[in-house]
Formats: sequence, C-alpha cells, structure tokens
Amino acid sequence: MNLEQYKALKAKVENDLFVDESNAAEKSLKFSNLYAKYLALYMQELRIIKQLSIDKDKLYGELYHQFKFKNDFQLDGNKEIDIYIRSNESYYKKCLEFQNQEIIVKYLESVLLNITTTGYRIKNYVELLKLKMGIS
Repeated sequence: MNLEQYKALKAKVENDLFVDESNAAEKSLKFSNLYAKYLALYMQELRIIKQLSIDKDKLYGELYHQFKFKNDFQLDGNKEIDIYIRSNESYYKKCLEFQNQEIIVKYLESVLLNITTTGYRIKNYVELLKLKMGIS
C-alpha cells in the first residue's frame, strides 16, 4: 500500500466509523460487516509485512556474506559489517518499506479495536438519549 492508498484508507475508515444521532441505528447494524472487512484487510497487510521481514533478513544475510567474504578490504568485527550493511542503499530502502508497512498494520490494529469499542459507544449513546427523553 502506497502513501496515497493509505490516505484513502484513512478517509474511508473515518467515514465508516463516524457515528452521530442521525446514523447510529444504521451504523450499529453494519459493525459486524465492518469488522470483517477491516480484519480481511489487516490480514492481507500483515502477510505483506511478514514477507517484507523475510526479504529484509535475506538481504541482510546476503550483504553480510558479501562484506565478510567477498570484499576487497578486511572489516573488523560484526559491528563494522553491520554499519556497512545499514548504509547500503538497497537495505535502507527495504527497511523503509518495512517501517511504512508496519505503520499500516498498526493503524489497522487500532481500527479493529475502534470498531470493537464503537458498539459500546453506540449503546451508551442510546442510553443517554433514553435518559434525556425520560425513558428507562
């Protein structure tokens, strides 16, 4: 998911989770569908981050081998090799891609939690309306 898709997702979530007195009843009926929708998206993005983690680790291993054994100069110790690996452009890009995906996954986790608690917020809102109208 790129930045534009992420922004579109945030706007969609905001629209899906917006509840006020005019749409509370309608939204309360749709929350199980919303949860399933965002859970499927979360699982898809979680699969992507796991694959990125594997790819990042594989690239690290390849670069480690390259800097340790196929280098024209001798590097002293693992810390020095690690510095060369982390300054490698392809490894840096892979780490950045992983971090961006991690942000998306954490956002979707918060969306799922928000959907779970929104049912309670709607119930409390209905109780408040009943209290205001004098209905018990």
